[in-house]
Amino acid sequence: MQSKLPKGLLLGFVLPRRSALERLPVYLSWYVQLPVGILIYVTPQAFSVPLVFVRFAYFVTALLLLAEIYRRRAGTQATAPI
Repeated sequence: MQSKLPKGLLLGFVLPRRSALERLPVYLSWYVQLPVGILIYVTPQAFSVPLVFVRFAYFVTALLLLAEIYRRRAGTQATAPI
């Protein structure tokens, strides 16, 4: 059985929160993705279609933010020799 728990919400709990850039996807997950995800299921279909695009924009934005976060982290951490 597949879980109905929003995957973006889970990201808000596991992402690091050391800098402002790292906290941004966390807050977007809690305050944008969660309410929009709930509204998609409880509103009529005519109203939920624009919300799907908002949720899609959240996922694209979160992906770009995560790419930037990990790009910056890769540049600051030294790699250990194998």
